[in-house]
Amino acid sequence: MLLNALFSYFENWIRPFEPRADLRPPERLVPFVWFYIRQAKAPFVAMLVLGGITAAIEAALFWFVGRIVDILGTVNPAEGWSGILEAHGAELFGMLVLIGVVRFVVSLIMSLVDQQIITPGFYNLVRWQSYLHVARQSVSFFQNDFSGRIVTKVWSGGQATGDLVTSLMESVWFVGIYAVSTLVLVGQLDLWLAVVVLAWLIAFSFLARFFVPRIRHHSRATAEASSMLNGRMVDAYSNMQTLKLFGRDDQNDRYMRQGFDIFQKTILSFTRFITGVRASMALLSGIMIVTMAAISVDLWLRGMISAGAVAFTLALVLRLNFLLSRMMVQFNGIMRNIGPIQNAAEMISQPIGLTDRPGALDLEIRSPKSASSMSASTTARRRD
Repeated sequence: MLLNALFSYFENWIRPFEPRADLRPPERLVPFVWFYIRQAKAPFVAMLVLGGITAAIEAALFWFVGRIVDILGTVNPAEGWSGILEAHGAELFGMLVLIGVVRFVVSLIMSLVDQQIITPGFYNLVRWQSYLHVARQSVSFFQNDFSGRIVTKVWSGGQATGDLVTSLMESVWFVGIYAVSTLVLVGQLDLWLAVVVLAWLIAFSFLARFFVPRIRHHSRATAEASSMLNGRMVDAYSNMQTLKLFGRDDQNDRYMRQGFDIFQKTILSFTRFITGVRASMALLSGIMIVTMAAISVDLWLRGMISAGAVAFTLALVLRLNFLLSRMMVQFNGIMRNIGPIQNAAEMISQPIGLTDRPGALDLEIRSPKSASSMSASTTARRRD
């Protein structure tokens, strides 16, 4: 009962199906995303705060490893646990509380916000409002496009919008806080270590600045090719009776193969680019890890840092390398989401093509006889 009440509280935080007067979002990327985020600001603010706390705790874990190594080096093993607790009990208890209690609570709330609020609530809010706006378009709007492509854009637009925002907060924001924490922790040991980490982050930002806009271009082209191919397949299957009666298999296959060829060419161009991104990241991280290891060992040989400090520095740097590599992959995912969002926004944001005139009266039909006489005059007054 308690767990159900807890889940229900979070799951009802966003009400995706509440009526809304203005359903038309802006066409540009950032205003389009903000149009929906502003309806659910509180959960995303909570994700920012909780994500920052989680990153700081993760960085502190590696500092704890170094401290434990140093503590073990100062305690006589013959004294047992009593000797360790007498000398460092308060510090070890603080580590225990942070790892066992605070980290658990923060992770639990983070999961509740992500999985119980944003995933079911925000994603469906975008999908539902997009569907309502597109459903109010005129018949000619649907006649001028594939129904399968329209469905793909409406559905993928909601999915990509949610994935984009959560990726930015769970990955980019997390890595940013973790990188700052790493700079502070290694900077306390030696300034040169902090300089190397800072140079690493600057070089990574230059790589991201070069690759990310190009990933965005490729992802948009891939999204357009994907929606085109899905539209052809959905419409082919939905009109299979007509194709079987009046079409030929070889003609239909050529038409679909043409779509697959376009998609294949687009995706190959994208994947070649991604290979270049990963190779560049591997080269940069290899140089920086070796440099950090050499400086740490040199500082230890000169007696400037302890063995525990070397251990936590290398562990911290290896974790940072993993996170930066993961973030570049996330940039790939983010840009892949931006493509479908832009692709969907161009369609979803279209104004309603057929609207009532201001002050138009509702059409009332009292009998079949009055319907024929009223239809022409009332329709002329109601429609542009």
